[in-house]
Amino acid sequence: MRFSKLGIVPVLLFGFSATGMAQTAAGVPRADPPALVSEMTEEGWRLPFAHPDPKPWYLMKDGYTDDDALVAQKRLAAIIAEHSEGKSLPITPVYRAWWDTREARMWVAPNAGYVFVYLHNCAHGVQALSYGDVQISDGTLELLPKGGNSFSGKLNGEGFNPLAVLGTKMARVRLGGSESLVPEKKLEEFVASASGRKVRDDAIEVFSPFMHGAIRKEKPVLDGDRYPVLPPEYSGFFLAPIRGRVVSVGKPIFQPEHEEDVTNDDGTKERQTVGERFVVTVTCEVDLPDGLLPGMWLRLCQPGSWSALRVIKVSGHTVVGEFDPFPFEEPEGWDAKTVKEKLEWMANFQPFKRGLSVSTSAFDVPDEDESSPTKSDSK
Repeated sequence: MRFSKLGIVPVLLFGFSATGMAQTAAGVPRADPPALVSEMTEEGWRLPFAHPDPKPWYLMKDGYTDDDALVAQKRLAAIIAEHSEGKSLPITPVYRAWWDTREARMWVAPNAGYVFVYLHNCAHGVQALSYGDVQISDGTLELLPKGGNSFSGKLNGEGFNPLAVLGTKMARVRLGGSESLVPEKKLEEFVASASGRKVRDDAIEVFSPFMHGAIRKEKPVLDGDRYPVLPPEYSGFFLAPIRGRVVSVGKPIFQPEHEEDVTNDDGTKERQTVGERFVVTVTCEVDLPDGLLPGMWLRLCQPGSWSALRVIKVSGHTVVGEFDPFPFEEPEGWDAKTVKEKLEWMANFQPFKRGLSVSTSAFDVPDEDESSPTKSDSK
């Protein structure tokens, strides 16, 4: 089995798309009026968001009744009306349950409460729903169910009950110009993932799509710290990313196919075949040496970058890491090239340069259209 870093990709997808999922009454162009409705038709429930299939969602009634659906429909209409009045804290997060077949959506307003629907995209139906009141403080938000599903159902195929975010207190984590809701019981995991301070042999830790949903999108913050800011009452969970700079870059070397022990997600080890690699050794100086361990990753903090170093050695503030490109970055006809040709290509391709910034956190990698000099300076 070829060693791969492709698991890194979801980190960027969730880490950087989280702040783009929110819709608010202020600062964001409104959808066309037909999209901002919550009404029952003979075909089903017309929900207020764009979807490739324009038909209303039919009611699958898996643990809820027609009456529940009608109450939820009226409550959602009240939430939309509250948003349109420009009142504070309009929330429209998205919790995705599968990449294509399931997703959950939630609408919240301070006075009108919340509506949560669990959708079966293939069947184009509402599989589960909940509605109720909401308690909001400066640092938390709690959803108080009043009807719909009981939230004690079976776990889905990924071992997660998407309705478990309801009936539990959630921290309001600030992310630049927006916020995320993170259930208290998931906060430690969220912070560890956000900081990138987890040991993984195959990739940087990915963000769970259930862990957070963006809310209250405001003007994006392009300068300064992009890292999540916890409410004061949760400050004890804070875990800073480890940051540093590249101090030296070696020449590309060829590593033939070989076997090595690989640690699985459950902590067990197994012997796996690692395909041939063309590797550059990069040395960095970091600010928190005690928190960095072999098996963690350092990202290149350049706009839109996918590049990362796998840490192999830590000595004081000095860190040695290895860089090899993603398979999708390899040029056409890669397999037909000689070792010499591959080494020459690698020497020209590798993105790490002396003086560039690195971080364990995906949040420290600027978006592709950002050009802050503090994030892209080099020596």
